[in-house]
Amino acid sequence: MKLIFKPPHVRNTVITNEQGHVLYSTSTSFSFNTRVTVVKKHVPNEFIIGRAESSEILAKIEWHTFSSSVIKYNGMDLVTSQFIPPTGIFGRRRVFQGPDGRSYKWKIGPSACIVSQLRIIP
Repeated sequence: MKLIFKPPHVRNTVITNEQGHVLYSTSTSFSFNTRVTVVKKHVPNEFIIGRAESSEILAKIEWHTFSSSVIKYNGMDLVTSQFIPPTGIFGRRRVFQGPDGRSYKWKIGPSACIVSQLRIIP
């Protein structure tokens, strides 16, 4: 499945599938010492492309500057350095396993994030 981020900034975006159905959205509140991103899961409306019927909070991300950020998901506090550890020279890539059992690569670019399925060559 291809996910489309509009705009491509991960902290404040709407994530749709190729048909234009809203699947997820993120919004980030900023304050002097805390940034929190709320990730919502949307139930697509089958009749109106690009609109959602309902949504529920899926996770919250507490961004930390000098320590690992924390993802609050399903009653757990997941430390990002352990849950999706950084890879690459500057730690701008992360690899994680999706609920479908496949491995995905998350690459943090200068203006956008790209999520793609990892291709394993035997």
